[in-house]
Amino acid sequence: MVEKRVHSFIADLIPLMRRKRVNVAISAHGNSMRPFRRYFEDLTIEQMMKLEMPFDEYFEFIVT
Repeated sequence: MVEKRVHSFIADLIPLMRRKRVNVAISAHGNSMRPFRRYFEDLTIEQMMKLEMPFDEYFEFIVT
């Protein structure tokens, strides 16, 4: 269910970012960050489930 909500959010966000030409910062807990990383890093479900979410790092993704 979390992954469906994240994908729906991404589907709305990316066109808005392109249209408005803006950058965004997303702050989320680990359970929500896994599907974000799966989407942007093209991971399998198994790879996603093995991810550890560090508290002192950030992830940067470029949407073209």
